[in-house]
Amino acid sequence: MNKTLLVVLAFLGVFVCGATVGGVVTFRFGRQAVQKKAAEHIGLQQWRKMGEQLELTAEQREKIRPLVVRAAQDRQAALKQAQVFNDRLVEDLEAFFMPEQREKFQELRKRQRDTDRLWQRWVREQRQRRADMAPLGFGVEAGSPPVPPGAPPPPKR
Repeated sequence: MNKTLLVVLAFLGVFVCGATVGGVVTFRFGRQAVQKKAAEHIGLQQWRKMGEQLELTAEQREKIRPLVVRAAQDRQAALKQAQVFNDRLVEDLEAFFMPEQREKFQELRKRQRDTDRLWQRWVREQRQRRADMAPLGFGVEAGSPPVPPGAPPPPKR
């Protein structure tokens, strides 16, 4: 194989790994350094809300809580493992690059991280807007879009 094809394949591999790990982490957990407790808290919050909607008994909640905590811990461990694989891939790929390519590669990765940060900030702002509108009765149902103040409330289901 010629070198150009190898470089293209290498970039493609890095992009796919980065997009997968970055997408999962960004969309669901924020930055890659999510603390174990924060992950547990996120899972517990979601299940608490679902438990209220399902009208679970105290006994059911007691039995479900350890399962949710364990799932959050497993998910966190999987994300850390995926990051290790991605870091190893980047190191292996950089060994094949010429100095100019390595520099450009690092710049591309920096741009991707900057884009991820902007996306995360936007997601946080959207969540905050929804939280700010919840006391007014807007955007409180799971999956419902936020409704601007002054607009009529969404129809009851």
